[in-house]
Amino acid sequence: MRIEIHHMGFTLPKFEMYETENQIRRCSKSIGSNIVESFGRRLFKQDFIRFIEISSSSCDEKLDHLQTLLDCNSLKNQSI
Repeated sequence: MRIEIHHMGFTLPKFEMYETENQIRRCSKSIGSNIVESFGRRLFKQDFIRFIEISSSSCDEKLDHLQTLLDCNSLKNQSI
């Protein structure tokens, strides 16, 4: 999904490319990174859970940004 998000950014209007696009890309990349980091800390249950929660929060943030773009007609359903 993060590759699709990366390419989707090129289809956004210019005024969205500098603010929202950057934030969506950062959220998308952090989701996978935090899952990987949680796996590396799997022997420490609280750390593992914390990084899974951070990853889940980043996913929610990304969905909220995408929904806002759809609501503002800056993104079409075919773009994602």
